[in-house]
Amino acid sequence: MKKVLYSIILFLVIVLFALVALFFYILYTKNLEITLLKQQIINFNQSSDLDKDLQECMAKENYTTSGMSKCVDKQSISLESEINRNVRLLNTRLPKDKLFLLQNSQNKWIEYKKADLLLVQAVLQQQEGTINTNLYSGDNFKFLQRRVDDLSAYLFYLGE
Repeated sequence: MKKVLYSIILFLVIVLFALVALFFYILYTKNLEITLLKQQIINFNQSSDLDKDLQECMAKENYTTSGMSKCVDKQSISLESEINRNVRLLNTRLPKDKLFLLQNSQNKWIEYKKADLLLVQAVLQQQEGTINTNLYSGDNFKFLQRRVDDLSAYLFYLGE
């Protein structure tokens, strides 16, 4: 009778342990989801501020083709600064034996961006029009914004 009682108690302890482990696993995954959502909100807010600044600049330029391009190029310079800042921060956060991966990634990204923008330029040159300047500036801006988002996410994950 004692063996049966001990077996039941042991079984209940194991079940309780499994339930507690499951609870903490669910809690961990929910916290991870919340953390990722917070990062998306931060990125969205940064993008919203950038969009707001860009729209204000374009309004000051009366939405002329050259004015809009100038505003996008100005914001692109800000994004390039942000990329450089994020790379410097990642250099301090990554283990020394992984820094070459960051440098290699950054170099390859720059090569890819240049190559793709050359293609964009070649395609745009097939048609006449002043809007092509804006289209090119916009593509460059998108490249830079995506890189900022990626590097910011890495920093967030590493605990900026």
